[in-house]
Amino acid sequence: MLKSALSIACLGFTLLFAVTPAYATLGNVSVHPSTPAEGLSGDFALSVGDSLGASDVANMNMLVNSSFDGATGCWLYFDAQQRQIIIHGDNGWGTASSYCSASVKQIVAGSTSLSVTFTIQFSAAWAGDKTLWARASDLSGNDSGYQATDNWTVSASSAPDFTVSAYTSFSQTVVAGNSAEYNLQLTAVNGYQGTIAITTQLTGPGASSISVGGFKSATLPITVVNPPLQSTIVTISLSTSTATTPGTVTATANFSDGTITHVVTLTLIVKPYSTPSVSVAFPSQNSSNFTVTATDSPGFQTLGFVGFLMNSSLSGTNGCWLVWMPAPNAADGSGSLAIASDDTKSWTQIPVGPLPNVAALANSQCSLPAGAVTSTGSGATLTLQFALQFSSLFTGTKTVYADAWDGNGPTTGYVPQGTWNATAGYSAPDFQIAVTPGLQSIAAGGASNFSATVSPFAGFTGTVSFNVTGLPPNALLTPPAPVGPGTPSQFSIQTVDGEPPNEYAITVTGTSGNLTHSAQVQLNVYRGVPSAWFGGPSGNTASPTSPYAFLYLSTDPLGYQNVSSLDILLNNTVNGQNACWIYFDGIVPWLASDDAAVWTRVPGGTGTAANSQCAVNFRGIVPGAYFGLSLVISFKPGFAPMHLYEDAVNRQGGDSGYLLQSNMPTSAPN
Repeated sequence: MLKSALSIACLGFTLLFAVTPAYATLGNVSVHPSTPAEGLSGDFALSVGDSLGASDVANMNMLVNSSFDGATGCWLYFDAQQRQIIIHGDNGWGTASSYCSASVKQIVAGSTSLSVTFTIQFSAAWAGDKTLWARASDLSGNDSGYQATDNWTVSASSAPDFTVSAYTSFSQTVVAGNSAEYNLQLTAVNGYQGTIAITTQLTGPGASSISVGGFKSATLPITVVNPPLQSTIVTISLSTSTATTPGTVTATANFSDGTITHVVTLTLIVKPYSTPSVSVAFPSQNSSNFTVTATDSPGFQTLGFVGFLMNSSLSGTNGCWLVWMPAPNAADGSGSLAIASDDTKSWTQIPVGPLPNVAALANSQCSLPAGAVTSTGSGATLTLQFALQFSSLFTGTKTVYADAWDGNGPTTGYVPQGTWNATAGYSAPDFQIAVTPGLQSIAAGGASNFSATVSPFAGFTGTVSFNVTGLPPNALLTPPAPVGPGTPSQFSIQTVDGEPPNEYAITVTGTSGNLTHSAQVQLNVYRGVPSAWFGGPSGNTASPTSPYAFLYLSTDPLGYQNVSSLDILLNNTVNGQNACWIYFDGIVPWLASDDAAVWTRVPGGTGTAANSQCAVNFRGIVPGAYFGLSLVISFKPGFAPMHLYEDAVNRQGGDSGYLLQSNMPTSAPN
């Protein structure tokens, strides 16, 4: 994989994605309109940051209203996985409402963000000042909650005009020394025709080192005709130097035809330019404790990775190659340490931090036993300490290289640090084991799955059998099967209801002949069962001769985002047959057939799903801090349910059971 100095210097960036742990950090969510922030129509950019990228975003919401109320406002739901938009209408979710209609104009999928631009047409009868709220959630259940981020005035003006909107975004972030381009879209409104001149001005700190570039995709003056054959795109460039003061710089752009003027503000967030440094402290010849020190002036948290390589040449193949990467938002230097396989095509990683590691790392050249690694951070400095043992296959004089990468771009490259005489710490074939994930949290009664893998060195090819200890007192183990190197062995731990909540240190011991090695993981068991309840009438209170409109809600000790499903059962007993039985998966509800064998999606709008007992209409998802929905339910003649039951299930398998929530009227609607 590494054939030259050039390839190894560039490989650090590939490594960052190859061994990053699969957990997400949901970033800021916002919605911003085109400028001016008024009119009967406009473009709105709804954006969210996600550390795992755009593909990890599950859904996004946008609410336009004078108060935080989805029932009386323009409420949009965007399914980021299906790339579809639905609107909360007067009778549920559909394609439009009496307040607005909308379409998706553009989707920008970034490496750590997703931005969707909607074109929204508002009702002229709904004039007034509105607030814009945004919300997003990811595939792991992380939820930003609703955040008010901007404003819009619904204006019934029909005078000719033009709009200036951000084709991508009005705000960008760069590292000092780089430039940013803002693509602005000009669109004619209400039959506008005219010639538009553009002037710009810089404001804010650091303006002296920033220049405004030319308008690259259009010449001045710009003539906008109606209807435009294509939208006119204007590009404004803001450039920085490595000496630019970190902070926020703004530029204003005036678009004017002499009568109509629109002003937009461009924001540039400048991050500091910082080239990190790295050094390796060698142990005495009778010791094996190496220390790698990396510094980055903005703080060690800005380090993207730190690399250590020992080999006869600048090549990772058949070398001792380690890479440290930070844990998100870790203030103590915690992260993960990975070792490359002999051919560098795969990586094995363990969590590391100020306390000694609980698992081992190894390839055929070197090993790091359990308890041999710590990583600590303070100020600008990260300190990585580890003890190395070398196999008999990897002896002699080796060169040590180190690399540090600032997450904003600059890197040292792999720099020689000196030479080391590697002496064999082990000569017989041996192995180490690793168990993933290192930590799981489950509700009592739930199950957790782990995987044990065997890393060989010095030519080990044997079969390893496993023993698992430290289980919760009543747990049932499905044990890992014996395996050889490179084949993962799965095992599961099934807890029972009433399992004592605690943090359990699970030890996995691998044995092959007279060789024995262990690894440890942590299992947190909590007594978490979701709760469900009947939220009461939503909208007009129903009489026995009318449809019922109700809210059905749930939450969980770990937050409402941890609830995975909700069942609603209307019947005389807890029996799904010949009942009005509804299942909600968090996005859409489903109605069971009379025999409970077939499920039909419940539509919004004016549609219904029906069986012989009831007809159900989906009014929408409940916004705010609950897992819930609003339904309109009409009972068929002859069906008079006496009870309402609800059952909620969380992502760890915690189940509330079917709980009686309310007694229903004894007479059915006509």
